[in-house]
Amino acid sequence: GYRAGRRGSRGRVVLQTRKPDLPVVAQIVAGDYPAMYQKEMADRRTFRYPPEVRLIMISFKHRDERTVAGSARLFADLLQPHFGDDLFGPMKPVVSYVQLQHIRRIMLKVSPTLSPTSVRTTLWAARDRVLAHSACRNVTIYFDVDPM
Repeated sequence: GYRAGRRGSRGRVVLQTRKPDLPVVAQIVAGDYPAMYQKEMADRRTFRYPPEVRLIMISFKHRDERTVAGSARLFADLLQPHFGDDLFGPMKPVVSYVQLQHIRRIMLKVSPTLSPTSVRTTLWAARDRVLAHSACRNVTIYFDVDPM
């Protein structure tokens, strides 16, 4: 199980919250970790989050903001017929400008019923089509499967 403190002494845990009436607070105080787990897994099934689906974060970087925005939009338009409502974005991340590069992101929820090979083929084909445009050829595009 879980513990607080050192090996030989009993520790103390302080839980600070604005909403002490939340069920999760009662579960923590009671040490009801199985109930917490069951609730979390039910929510993940309902809202289609891992491990129910795989997530893929697609990032775009370029020094020109209009170029990166246009590239991400084109990529999303190419993926929309394949992923439908499981495509989110393109969006500006909270930190959208790093080391003189503007950033855009697209998140995909990928059903476990889809073949990883077909998903990879679709993503690489879209990437190749975007980079074939002269305005987009210097955009950096990368894929993060199962992002944190």
